[in-house]
Amino acid sequence: MIIPSIGVSNYVDLLVAQEVLSKVEKFAPVTADSGSETWFDGSGTFLCGDAATWNQVWNTHIRNESIGNARLGNLNPAPPVDFKKNVVVALFAGPTRGIVGYRVLNGFVLGKEAFLRIAPVMSNAPVAQVAVPRPWAFLVLPRTKANVSIQMPQGRGWNTVMKVPPSL
Repeated sequence: MIIPSIGVSNYVDLLVAQEVLSKVEKFAPVTADSGSETWFDGSGTFLCGDAATWNQVWNTHIRNESIGNARLGNLNPAPPVDFKKNVVVALFAGPTRGIVGYRVLNGFVLGKEAFLRIAPVMSNAPVAQVAVPRPWAFLVLPRTKANVSIQMPQGRGWNTVMKVPPSL
């Protein structure tokens, strides 16, 4: 079978690539959450391997603050995470026009390296919007012996935005 839009050699390359990819071990987050608004000031990436670090990042994100006996901001506690099995990767992009969050594209393991590829979710709103989004993502990843590279598309390739060391 030849696909009309590509030549025979490209079709063979495609079949070979599909065969190789079918044998690659998958790597995926346990859960992933993303949005366009955060109280985190600026941009940054964080690895949370314990509840204390996760609570600190979460409280900054939703602005859980105390002044004396008064609480300010959102009173939601951090979502529960089993840190014996998982770690949390937190990504904050800072003020970024047009991006309202991130979505997971795919993940795979090659040898001792794991790759998790995410992509920005673009807004349909006009560019001259009043509020500039501050996109973020929380990825709960299984602990692994592999180095994990969190990657985003850049041009025709992939840019590593964070490297997570082995967590087992």
